[in-house]
Parts: sequence; C-alpha cells; structure tokens
Amino acid sequence: MPRLYLHTGNRLETLFEELAAVVRKPLPSVLQPEIIVVQSLGMGRWLSLELAKQQGICANVQFPFPQRFLSDIFRIALPESPEDAHSDRQTMIWRLVHILPQMVERPEFEAVRHYVRGERSGLKRFQIAAKIADAFNQYTTYRPQMILDWDAGNEEHWQAKLWRELTRDAQGFHRPALGRKLAETLKRGNLALKQLPSRVSIFGISTLPRFYLELIEALAEHVEVRLFALEPTPQWWQDIVSAREEAKILRKQPNRTAEDLHLERGNALLASMGKLGRDFLGFLADLDLAVHREHFIDPAGHSMLLRIQRDIFELRDPAEQAPLSSDDRSIQVHSCHNEMREVEVLHDQLLALLSDHPALQPQDIVVMMPEVARYAPFIEAVFDTPEFQNQRIPYSIADRTARVENGIIDTFLGILELAGSRFAGQGLRRHRWQLRQYSKGGQNAEGFQQSSRAEYFDGGWGSAIDRHRSFSIVGNVLAKSTSNQVY
Repeated sequence: MPRLYLHTGNRLETLFEELAAVVRKPLPSVLQPEIIVVQSLGMGRWLSLELAKQQGICANVQFPFPQRFLSDIFRIALPESPEDAHSDRQTMIWRLVHILPQMVERPEFEAVRHYVRGERSGLKRFQIAAKIADAFNQYTTYRPQMILDWDAGNEEHWQAKLWRELTRDAQGFHRPALGRKLAETLKRGNLALKQLPSRVSIFGISTLPRFYLELIEALAEHVEVRLFALEPTPQWWQDIVSAREEAKILRKQPNRTAEDLHLERGNALLASMGKLGRDFLGFLADLDLAVHREHFIDPAGHSMLLRIQRDIFELRDPAEQAPLSSDDRSIQVHSCHNEMREVEVLHDQLLALLSDHPALQPQDIVVMMPEVARYAPFIEAVFDTPEFQNQRIPYSIADRTARVENGIIDTFLGILELAGSRFAGQGLRRHRWQLRQYSKGGQNAEGFQQSSRAEYFDGGWGSAIDRHRSFSIVGNVLAKSTSNQVY
C-alpha cells in the first residue's frame, strides 16, 4: 500500500499548518533530517522562518530542489551507477562539439551540415551543440520514453543517432534509464531501506514532470511522502479550455460545435493562464493515493482581488461589472520607465501600506520579480538609503546565485572566463585590480584613488565603464572614503 498523501488547498497558510502538523511528529531518529522539497530558495527560507516561529526552532531540516532530491535517491538506491554526467548541460555541450564533426557528413545530418559550413565553423559548431544539449536535457526530463525508444534503436533520424553516439560509452546511465532502474529497484524492495529518508514532504511546487511524479509514487511504497499542492478551486478544472484552445479544436473539427464537444470555458482567466497547473492537476489525478485531503477556504469580501479569487474559486466568469469602492486598492498597476523607478515606487507603497496597517510586519510581505539578479542592485540602493532612518524597511533578497551575492566569487569566475573573452588583456587588468582592492580591504581613500589612477585609468570609454563596474563591486571600500572625488 503506497504511503502517498496529497494535501490541496487555495491558501498557502492553510497548507503550511498541515505541513507543520506533520513536521511536529518526530522521526524515528533524532539525527535523521526532515526533508521538505521546494521549488525555490525563497520558499525554503519562508518555511524555515515560519517553522521556527511556530515551533520555537527549525533545525536539521533540508530544503532540496526536486532534481537534487531525486539525485540523492539515485545515489542511495543505485550506488553502483556512476554520476549522471550525460544529463549535465556543460558536459554534454563539449562532448557534442567533439562528436559533431564525425557525424555531420552523414546524409541524415544535412540540416546540421548546412548550418556549420562556411566561415567560423568552430563557433557555429559550439552554438548548435549548446542548442542540441538544451533540447536533449529537456527530453530526458519531459520525454523520457522517447529517449528510451532512441536507446532501443526504434528511430533513425539525426537526433536519435546523435543521442546514441553521445551515450555509446555509458548507455543506460542517463536520467530516463536510471529512473526506470530506480522504479524497478523500489518495486522489488531489494535495497537498504534504512538509508532512505523516513518522511518526505513536497511543498508549494506548481508543477513537476510526470517522470518525477512516477518516481515519487514508486518511492512512496517504502517512504511516507506528503505532497502539498496549491489549487485555485476545489472543482475539477482540467477540462476547461481557453478561447484560443477552443478555436483550435473547432478548426480541426469544422462540422462540430463547442456544445457538441462539451467544451467548457469555466473562468476565462484561469483557462488562459492556468494551463501549467491544469496539466499538473491531471498528473496528480493519475497517482495512486492513500489519502487526499482538501483544505479550501471560500474567498469572502467585496474588493476587486477577492472578487476575482471568488470567480476562479467557483469556476465562473463575472456575470456583470459590479461597482467598486472608491478606496479599493487591492489591485494596483504602476507604470514606471525603468527598474530603479519601479523599486522607488515599491518602497513608497510599502511605507504607506505599513503605515495604514500597523499589525502588518515586513516578514509578512513578499515581493516577486522576473529576474532577481537584475533588480538586486536597485533594491539595495533604494532600501539601504532611505531619506529618514525611521523609514528603513528590513529586507532580504532570495534566489540569488553565489556569484551574484559575492563579488570575490564573481571576480574569480570572471578570471576563468577570460580565455574565451574578446578583451582578455583589459579584463585581466580589471580583475587583478579588483583582487588587489579586496586584499587591501580597509586602506584609506588616498591610497585607493592613487592605485586606481596609476594602474587602471587609460582615458577611454571602455575603461570608464569597467571602472564604474569595479566601483560597484568594491563599494564597501568607497563607503569608508571621506573624499567627494570619484576617479
């Protein structure tokens, strides 16, 4: 009997209460970590803070991403298998660069041969290798059966032949093959169960490939697995279609109507923007569940946001345009000319929000953006330098890579990238200067200016741009300067 439990609800706070109740139950060993699989660093940080707030402490809890979690299960269940190097994008690119010259002369590779011929063939070969590696990496996750068919020699087009050549030395050790072997191993049960985690929770993930869910379902034969998924409505909405999807279906069947085919729109907003969640709902419906618990709360209220939520919850379009209160600010749109102005407006709006709602705390606010790394410098510039100190809003920036967060790491990786750059000499001087400033640390402003002028200034626009970037990296040194001169 599988021990796979599904918790669904339309409020993250409600799902967290269920997760906290699960985590509150002790594991068989105090040294065994609690594993909560998440989709982002921000979600892991929020869960750790909430668990610590509710239980007084959050310790020995791991928040792996889905791919890292399954890689750990691979290592436990299949210790004799090598690392899945063929699914690593960078490794795959260089192997393809080496293999392509041997393959492009074959008749089925005419399209590839047409692209790489002519001038700069080496660069073209690298570019197409990167594109092919991206496609193969997606295939191993979202179309594993196709990869297994290629391994079996069922197809003879150029992609299938290139894949077989790529994995010829280690056939059967890529992700789909390892996944099938893992499922068989878990089904037989002939593995050291004590090495598997006692409990796994998967929280707040909006979608997972079917391949991952099948492995999780097999794992649930031996491990308690709890899946916490956000759903906008308790009603079945997998069959709703958007206006575009309906038109596409009717074009294929011109003699039928939407009523004949029982096509339902449901809520137009959910139908047009919820396709990913709709597909995920279908995957969840196919799982062999032990228990499915629903935790839905009917949105109540008259604001624009709550009305939209209620329409989605009841899977309907609004019947008529209802009047709104003049002070309704539940949904706001601010049009700004650049990222800096966006963050400035955000800061002002948060100050007003905190002033109008004294019970609201900064830790209750989440700000989402498409590219955290692009906005991070503007956030730091605005939120770290308020006009008045009593207007300072505490914040933290999640989901940034180590390279973005640490200038020394960025400098080191930049040096490694010089070999493939076009301005190796200039870049090397810049990185050497950066490292020297880091090593000096707290030197005075005069020494900083003298070293930067003597070793780095060449009077050109390129030098000015590079110096501007370098000053942003070593801002901690400039912050100690009492001079108002910038070189």
